[in-house]
Parts: sequence; structure tokens; C-alpha cells
Amino acid sequence: PEKRSDFTAVTKTENNTIIAITEGSICTYQENGSLIQEAFMIKNVSFLFLQDITSLNHDQIVFIDRGRRGFFISNADLTELKIFGEEYLSIPIALSFFQQKIYIADANGEIFCFSLNGKLLKSIKTNLYINGFLLLSPQKILATSPLKKGLFQIDWNTAKIEETHQLPSNELELHWPSKIWVDDEENILVNDDYTKGVKVINSKTGQFIRESGLIKQEGIQVSSVVGTSDKSLYMLSSYNASAIYQFSETQEVNSAIVHEESKLVALGVDNQENLFALDTQLNKIWK
Repeated sequence: PEKRSDFTAVTKTENNTIIAITEGSICTYQENGSLIQEAFMIKNVSFLFLQDITSLNHDQIVFIDRGRRGFFISNADLTELKIFGEEYLSIPIALSFFQQKIYIADANGEIFCFSLNGKLLKSIKTNLYINGFLLLSPQKILATSPLKKGLFQIDWNTAKIEETHQLPSNELELHWPSKIWVDDEENILVNDDYTKGVKVINSKTGQFIRESGLIKQEGIQVSSVVGTSDKSLYMLSSYNASAIYQFSETQEVNSAIVHEESKLVALGVDNQENLFALDTQLNKIWK
């Protein structure tokens, strides 16, 4: 598609359809990167400000639109649409799928848990403005908040919030954390749009482990990050949007130019650890 806003999130279904969202559309791609379709509405429901998307079982997807109440479940063909949670979610901000349940954070700080058929199972209230979260276990939620400027662990049973301690110039200092990832050893990988890099934190002790070498390079600003089982981090930089950076456990940093005209905005990794990159300049998904 020639006219659209930047990609903001991407997911891959079990039938290998890659689905990416822009602010006002949903694009589906074949695994080889060929565009299948771009939809600006499903079942006469238009998109206003698409915020987040993830895959469910088989070919189903769930997504949220911060301009509409509730959340949406559709299929990879974008021919079906079900709307749930309109009475609970006013401005949905982030979502996660964990152990057959859908978790959604609202702008008022409340986190909701729904079944796959849209039934509300539980909700907890927090004083956080959450812009990203994931579940470490059925009881532990890890969340980032730009207003509170930190990384938080939330107890799903009690709603108690534990903040990763940080002070100015501290190794754990976070200002505007956004992207978050947990590796196979449950180490937390979080990027900070202000400090311009990725920090690795032990999720059990809260101790700082290491930081991306990109932090020390002036002008580098990480815009997306994913991790793989070999403990490598792959990052995009808004400073050089045509390259993918790899940061290994040995602190070595490698980079590769995908295409000189590329503008890469988001990374994803599937179960086979294939890496995908969204390119808004060339309208492609690179694998």
C-alpha cells in the first residue's frame, strides 16, 4: 500500500500469516513478505487508532483500538469480527495473550483479564499508565510506565506493585521505557527511548546484569528490540533505520544494512526464531 501511517506492531498466526497494524489499517502478508491485503475496516467497523495486536489460537488475532471501547477478535482473512469488553475498556493501551487468557491494560491503570469468548474473569486497579506489559507467570505481571519512569512487577492476586529501584545515574535508571522482552532464563530486556539503549535485568533479584553496547554510542536510539534463545538481542535504531543491530552476550555489536532505502520500525521473532522486520519505506516485511 502506498498511503498509510507507519507500522506499529506485528504478529504471526499459527498458519504463518504475518499481520501488521498501522494507526488506521491492518495489513496481512504471506510468509515470503507478499502483501495479501490491507483493510481499513472489518464488518463495517472502521479503525481509528489501532494500538496493539497479537495472535491467539489457529488463525485468530486480537487487537485493540485506543479510539474505540473494548477489544476485537478476528481471523487472519479479516472476514470475521467480534467485539468484547466495551463496558469495561474505555481507552485500551496494551494487550497480552497468556495461557489461553487475554489481558488488556486501560489508560486509567486498570488491567483486565478476559476469556477467549470475551467473558471478564478478573480485573485489578493500579496507579500506573502502562504502555507495555507481559506475564512472567499467572501471578506476576511485568509492566513499563513512562509517567512513573520505571519498570514494575505487579502481583495479579493482590495488585501489589514492586518498582525496580532506580536513582539518577544508577545502572537501572529508566526514563521512558517502552519495549519489553523476557528471555528463556527470565532475564528482563527493556529499552529506554531516553537513555537510548537496552538494559538486561534479573527478573528474580531485580539486579542489573548488563546493557547494550549501543547505549554508549552517541546518537543511537533503540526503537524496537527482540531476543532469541542464544541470548542475542536484535535491535532497530531510529538513528539508522535501514540497519538491524545484533548485541551478543559477549558484548559484541554487529550490524547489517537491510536495504539502503529501508525504514525499519518494528522487529518480531517466531517460534522457529526467524527474524522479521517491518519496512515502512519500501512497504515490505523482511525475513
